[in-house]
Amino acid sequence: MKKVVSIALFGPGNGYAQYSASWMKAHLNLFPIADGWMLRAHLGIDIDEKWKKFYVSLAGRGLIEIEWMEHAALTAAMLWRVRPVFDPAVDYVFCRDLDALPMPRDRRACEEFIRSECDFGSIHDNLQHFATLGGLCHFRTKTFREVMKLDSMDALIRAAGNRNWSVKGCDQIVLNELVLRNPDIKFLEHRFNGWTNADPGPHRREAGSYACQSWSTPTSPIGSRTTLAPPATITSSRRSSTTSTAIERSPRLCRKQRQREPLSQVRRQPEVQSER
Repeated sequence: MKKVVSIALFGPGNGYAQYSASWMKAHLNLFPIADGWMLRAHLGIDIDEKWKKFYVSLAGRGLIEIEWMEHAALTAAMLWRVRPVFDPAVDYVFCRDLDALPMPRDRRACEEFIRSECDFGSIHDNLQHFATLGGLCHFRTKTFREVMKLDSMDALIRAAGNRNWSVKGCDQIVLNELVLRNPDIKFLEHRFNGWTNADPGPHRREAGSYACQSWSTPTSPIGSRTTLAPPATITSSRRSSTTSTAIERSPRLCRKQRQREPLSQVRRQPEVQSER
């Protein structure tokens, strides 16, 4: 199983590039190659020479993979992170931001997504987060391509239609409109309470409501270890609107979580919020 964490870096100057060294140290410790993880960096040819050397050095030691990219508008370049979804050698893709340091709770959420057998997922770790986030979304590549009927990055861009890719958030709007409105997509939403000074806040996020088939999970209590049950087989019968059925047919979660709060409230609505 090949699991790819995907990032994008483009444009001259230090900007987001300045986070590269600390981000790489955290990533390689939390997502080791020995466990089947690989970082794929999509690098614009316009990044500074010193950062080119930095990334090439890591790639030369087999620590990361590099894909060099031609210039693109702001959010079209941010969408580079989705490219590995269309690589048949990759099983799972996790898109991430360079300005958000990898954390143990991120690795845990990634593992829960893999075990859930869902096609698509996102993490909400800020009170302003909802729906799909370009730097916190996940893909089960084979089933995602099959359900979305997309076989390439070019096909995704064509499906997006005429967009102003220079507008911030356009990549997320496209994913929300194309993916979360597809009734056959199985979506897993991870909800953190919102963190302040490295501690979870008192706010309990409500589960999102989406047009696709969706499940929402709170994280485990601070200091506890998540124990996951065997995976459930996800079928179209998961569209049930009853909470009890949703729990029985939900992606794997620990028994304590199921007792404390329903894993999922499967709700349908014609629209999904499409802005950050």
